[in-house]
Amino acid sequence: MSCVQHRHDISDHVRSFWNRAFPGQAGSWGGVAQGNRRFIDAVFWILRTGAPWRDLSPSGMQVVIPSGKNRKEQRKYDKHLYRHRHRVENAFLHLKRWRSIATRYAKNAASFVVAAQIRRIALWAKVS
Repeated sequence: MSCVQHRHDISDHVRSFWNRAFPGQAGSWGGVAQGNRRFIDAVFWILRTGAPWRDLSPSGMQVVIPSGKNRKEQRKYDKHLYRHRHRVENAFLHLKRWRSIATRYAKNAASFVVAAQIRRIALWAKVS
């Protein structure tokens, strides 16, 4: 899976540690993702350089959010992909309803992860 490495790209060795966590893996629910590598490289480039998102090249991007009802020219979008995007956004919304998670109140990463896991269990059990 090796390809041309740019200055801000992540090496294949480092990427192999978190590849299993990416959505869209073969054999899992849904389709197989095509652009995880490009997306992660783009995020790291933004974080390392401090450049605004608008400076990324638009290659391979597609519209996910529907245009407003008052727009004269409606743009096409993938309704299936938008539905999944909406579910992910709602998941973060539900996680952040607990103030300690939203404000990252925990002193270390392990405590934060445990708090997020407890929140997910509470959501799954429909406790709060």
